[in-house]
Amino acid sequence: MDSHLITGTQQLMRFFISLLMVILLFPSLSSGEDNEKQYSLKGNVSDHSTREMLTGVNVYLKGTITGTVTNERGFYSLEIPEGNQTITFSFIGYKTLEKEVNINDDRILNILLEPSEELLGEIQITAQRRFFGNMEYGRELPSINAEAISKQNSGNASDILHARVAGVWATKTSGAPGDQQKIRIRGQASFFSSAEPLYVIDGVPVPIVNLASLGIADLNIHDIENVTILKDASSSSLYGYQGGNGVILIDTKQAKENRIDFTIKTGLQWFDNFYDLMDTKDYIESLELAKDNIKSWVWYFCPTYSDTLCSHDRQDEIFKNGIVQEYQLSGSGIKNFFKYYLSGNYTRHGGILTGSLYERATAAARIGRNFGSKLALNLSYRGSYQNNKNNQNEYNGNRLIFEGINKSPCLECTPDSLIYFPNPPPVINKRIHFDYRILNDPELLQSIIDDNQHQLLISSHSLSLMGRYQISHHWNIDLMESAMYRKSVYSSQSEYYDFFSKLYPSKGNVDFLSDEEVRLLNHQINLSYNNNFGLHEMEFLLAHRVYADNLSWEVDSLNNTLPEHYYLRNSMAGYGMKGSVIRQMSSYIAHVSYNFRNTYFFSAIANLSRLKEGVSIDYYTLFPSLSLSWNIANEPFLSTTSWLDELNFYTNYGVSGNYPLNGLSNDLYGYVPYSSGGEGYKDAPYVDQFANHFLKHENTQELDLGLKSSFFNGRFKLNAAWYTKKIDDQIIQRDIPLYYGGGKIFINLGDIEVKGYEMGFEAVPVQTKDFSCYVKGNFSSSEQVVTRLADGQDMLFYSADVLFPEFIVKEGEALGNIYGYKYLGKWKEEYEGNKLYYNDVGSAFLNIDTTFRKLNEDDKVVIGNSVPDFTWNLSGSLQYKNFSLDFTLYSVWGVDKFNATRASTILTGVNRDAIPFYADSVTAMRYNAFYESSLFIDNASFIRLKTVTLGYEPEKKLWGIGLSFSLSFENLLTITNYRGYDPEATIFTDNNFSDNAIDKGAYPNPKGVFATVNMKF
Repeated sequence: MDSHLITGTQQLMRFFISLLMVILLFPSLSSGEDNEKQYSLKGNVSDHSTREMLTGVNVYLKGTITGTVTNERGFYSLEIPEGNQTITFSFIGYKTLEKEVNINDDRILNILLEPSEELLGEIQITAQRRFFGNMEYGRELPSINAEAISKQNSGNASDILHARVAGVWATKTSGAPGDQQKIRIRGQASFFSSAEPLYVIDGVPVPIVNLASLGIADLNIHDIENVTILKDASSSSLYGYQGGNGVILIDTKQAKENRIDFTIKTGLQWFDNFYDLMDTKDYIESLELAKDNIKSWVWYFCPTYSDTLCSHDRQDEIFKNGIVQEYQLSGSGIKNFFKYYLSGNYTRHGGILTGSLYERATAAARIGRNFGSKLALNLSYRGSYQNNKNNQNEYNGNRLIFEGINKSPCLECTPDSLIYFPNPPPVINKRIHFDYRILNDPELLQSIIDDNQHQLLISSHSLSLMGRYQISHHWNIDLMESAMYRKSVYSSQSEYYDFFSKLYPSKGNVDFLSDEEVRLLNHQINLSYNNNFGLHEMEFLLAHRVYADNLSWEVDSLNNTLPEHYYLRNSMAGYGMKGSVIRQMSSYIAHVSYNFRNTYFFSAIANLSRLKEGVSIDYYTLFPSLSLSWNIANEPFLSTTSWLDELNFYTNYGVSGNYPLNGLSNDLYGYVPYSSGGEGYKDAPYVDQFANHFLKHENTQELDLGLKSSFFNGRFKLNAAWYTKKIDDQIIQRDIPLYYGGGKIFINLGDIEVKGYEMGFEAVPVQTKDFSCYVKGNFSSSEQVVTRLADGQDMLFYSADVLFPEFIVKEGEALGNIYGYKYLGKWKEEYEGNKLYYNDVGSAFLNIDTTFRKLNEDDKVVIGNSVPDFTWNLSGSLQYKNFSLDFTLYSVWGVDKFNATRASTILTGVNRDAIPFYADSVTAMRYNAFYESSLFIDNASFIRLKTVTLGYEPEKKLWGIGLSFSLSFENLLTITNYRGYDPEATIFTDNNFSDNAIDKGAYPNPKGVFATVNMKF
């Protein structure tokens, strides 16, 4: 494990050294032997007021046709002859600037452009990535702009990062409409606390509740202008207790021109990767075989086969085609000194499961105005309403898939042809093996469909005010005030079939209702100073931030017990029946940065933060960070390398925290019925989750080494980084012994170390007047090792469900290890007499603990790991005149998954793969070890063609309307050895190390085709 990381790090460093040697030894390759010697003038162009890097600025040598444009980082490189020259900088909306330079004096020229005469009175509101000062150097800040976002097929904002950024593992764990991606930035770094990044939308931080981020699905993807990812602790330390898992900054659109956009999208989704389930004839014959050979319990359900028996493929009844409809309308412009952007969206998404439906309506407004030449204000509002039916991300997976496909193909046949034994056989070895007696259960498939009536209603509103007061050209005050309110109501409804008629359901009952509300306020004010002194640039910032949130919830169960599906992601119902928690975080931030010749950069941040939750938790923490950067391309000895734009080596160190909003510091109560002596039963409160009044945040310390490079005026870019981070004071859940009253409590216990490296490249290999080609790729790898546990004791996570594997966390082992028995296949003669092998009624298992004649817990070994070794993605864009082709490939490699869905179909006998076990008299399938073994561990690695999009935009308008058309395909091809529905899909669990490990009725990602028409007025 460590040697693997060391080898990877050595390879990365060898690459750095090789690249540096090429540059140092062969600078003359680009100098040429022209009659007049040429030199490379380099620099950045940015806005005079906000210091935003300007993309597309024209830079040319006056009096000639020699010129270039700045790239998305505001960088330019221009070849000019020696002597005194005049360089012209021009950009729409800004004053044209001419600058006298002498290339013999210095070859670095940074430019600040001022707005044109028409815009001189406008003060620009700075983007979030600049709100804390200059963060462009000393780290990599990947970003995704509106153009790239518009090419994505999804209407879900959580899909933005999918297959886009190195170091970001974004996986679509569920194909359910309205569900969100699982995002991990630089590894899985927590046991029980959240591993989700913090989203900040127009200054509104989105709370993290019960392991997952709220609200990102509330956002309309068409309203997004830019997304910036803070991956390292040196930048995420700005958010203190909330930044430990990385931060994603989202800026929404504002007015740029007078225009109206209307978009219509329609699509079809389908799923066809089915299990090989048996028809009635083969099914009954297999049960007869089981009855004769292994005396299995499943034979109790066996009817006598006849041609009159019906035969159903349950997968055809469960899965259906999904229809997607979306309507988007937006308008922007300038009216009476106001700049405005208005947007509305309606989406209706029918899922690929029967009864699955998601509807969402969003509205957004952003209004800005300048008051004189000193003050600018910008007010934005976002609201959404969501209706999500039958596809909630539940702890036990989707019941319709898991139980539905296990119904026999002849269940709806005539009653006299079926024999029911509803009472289950006895439990064996304390694992609920025979809880999956679906063949013995008379419940019809239709009753499961009707009983799967879950509904999640979400309404959210957020308001943000941003302002800037320009004291002078060098001093500014920035203000950000934001508020959010979000209400979630989850309910489940059950309908029951009469056992004898099986025709009409009884009246439905609401069994479970959860009402949850989240409120937050966020305030931030900055005082910043920025000035250039020749080749020196100095920036200083002081900021004060106050963040406060309040979560309250109440659960109502008419049956006095919570149903199996109560434990939802984002829901507090799993922690207690009722509760409320108020949390406040305040920060005092100082940031100083220095830039010399665009070559040497230094940045230091100090964030003194206070965390206050409930009445007991109240303490301060210092989150420091330091960044250093050296752009070797701007050194004089590389002045003749005109093809080298940037070669920036950087290192940074930072500290950040992780403290999700889970109400962990408060006692949480549940209710149980009790007899009051003659007065019937009443509800009595009890403490279900005990408070820890000394609970602290998880603390992340991270060190980065990296490289950013650019060649041939931005035609080719290469980024690479190596990082190591330690996360201590891990928040875990512990059971309280019964002699102390029982219950659970969260405590700080244990450390995790994460190491990894990442690489990314961008290239424009071909660019002509009519044709261009763009390609981008990323590679990421990380390993998570548990370095400390209290007293060195292992943490064992055990479920009575035999179709849940065990997870044992041990010091020195990787996070995500899956434990079980090593299944070796059929018993062989060569195993006889060898104590290392155990014969479990015809099946061979590895017997580590040879002192016992039976398999026990000591024989369990690591049979898989649910955290991937590495991920990579490749995307490209081809443009020919008015036609375009975009594609995205995505891969996750070296990841294992327990396929509980497949195991259930073997247990219940509906899968054709069960026949060999019956035929060979392998009675081991009657026992728990069979299902707790590596037999059902699948390699879930895959390569997926995520999206392919064809686009066309006519040159001429039609009736004054600009049109564009696109046809998109998703998930058309997946290469994998996974034996289940979808290698990417997984169920939600209550911890991070098993969250990607189990497929137990996981909602698969469908294939799809979508047509979109956009009209611009």
